[in-house]
Amino acid sequence: MSYITPNQLAAHRLITAPTFTATCRRLVYTEGSGDYGYGAPTYPAGISMPCLFDPRPEPDANEAGAVLMVDADLYLAHDATLLPDDRVKITHLYGEAVANPQTYAIVEGPIVDGNVMHAALSLITDGSDEDAE
Repeated sequence: MSYITPNQLAAHRLITAPTFTATCRRLVYTEGSGDYGYGAPTYPAGISMPCLFDPRPEPDANEAGAVLMVDADLYLAHDATLLPDDRVKITHLYGEAVANPQTYAIVEGPIVDGNVMHAALSLITDGSDEDAE
């Protein structure tokens, strides 16, 4: 038994779509091809998708502890393609191109939550996304 009809779900998705005021580019996880299959993974640029990027400014936690660091939340259309090992680069905010796009790793999700897909992101600061484009 469903508490929401397909028409109601379609209406919800129609209402949600205009809230996606940012654009992200999927960086597709690709295994390294070094000796014996080991090597640093690469992240070639994939498709760009409309999204809602919600930064979460929080004080620094103890990096030595087991505290999950989440720097932002990302919301996409429910049928978007994004996998847990992928990364995302935020290229536009509120329709304007970002001068220095930042790359984020997915630390939670992505999961379909109601009529959107949600992923928690952590900023990559070690330069490991250099070959992403």
